[in-house]
Amino acid sequence: MFPLLHTERLVLRELTENDAQAILSCFSNPDVLRHYGQKPLTSLEQVKQIIQNFSNNFKEKHGIKWGISVQGQEEIIGTIGFQDWSVEHKKADISYALFPNSWGQGYAKEAVRKVISYGFQEMNLVRIGAIVFTENEGAGT
Repeated sequence: MFPLLHTERLVLRELTENDAQAILSCFSNPDVLRHYGQKPLTSLEQVKQIIQNFSNNFKEKHGIKWGISVQGQEEIIGTIGFQDWSVEHKKADISYALFPNSWGQGYAKEAVRKVISYGFQEMNLVRIGAIVFTENEGAGT
């Protein structure tokens, strides 16, 4: 069963095809991608396949990706999760992206704290890695 996580202001939930348009809008935005290290997404079909890949990765214990939403709202404001998850070596890499209208409100810090705690306590990770783009000043706060 996919873990549903709550923080003071956020709900971290499984992504569904209903989130495809929001994900496409986020991951085709040059402001978001400047600090994310991936090429822009270009179609809803591409996004739906990515969502299916996230689901498969979770089932196979290779990764987990949550949609981030504000409590009481269904639409996501970003994504967060682990990739390159190794159950054997008890490690994974974390990544997240927020839609620009949600920047500067502390949502990323709140979500990251919850996911890191989940990784150590529930996934039994002993090492969590991340790639930080140093020019992304907001990511370090």
